[in-house]
Amino acid sequence: SLFDIHIENDSPSSTVIHTAWTTGVAIRASGLGLIKVTHSGTEPIVYLNDKRLGRPSTNYGRDGSQITVSDAIEDQVEIFLNNSDVKVTLFGNYEALVSVPPWFRNRLCGLCGNYNGRADDDLMLPTG
Repeated sequence: SLFDIHIENDSPSSTVIHTAWTTGVAIRASGLGLIKVTHSGTEPIVYLNDKRLGRPSTNYGRDGSQITVSDAIEDQVEIFLNNSDVKVTLFGNYEALVSVPPWFRNRLCGLCGNYNGRADDDLMLPTG
């Protein structure tokens, strides 16, 4: 696949979950390797294959693929995977937004759905 995105969440209590926040994001991108985003307070820190990236920066994979990390706002970071036109925007440690182009329609899977325009088959676990 061109990319896989995994979001890690945490909650303030191990017994009762009322709220949760994003503690980390891992993106495995074809040609680039593993991109990780963690937080130091509210400041996101981006790594590519365990090497810390500056903000803003552009880095290239072994096949010419490209990752661009923007420095939009202090607690916000945008990661653009140029080989697939996928954009992941992280807002502090509480929200992750994944944007994909229309040619991914019916080609995605996961908890957020398969991008087929039908809400009834979104938010499904692997067991159905």
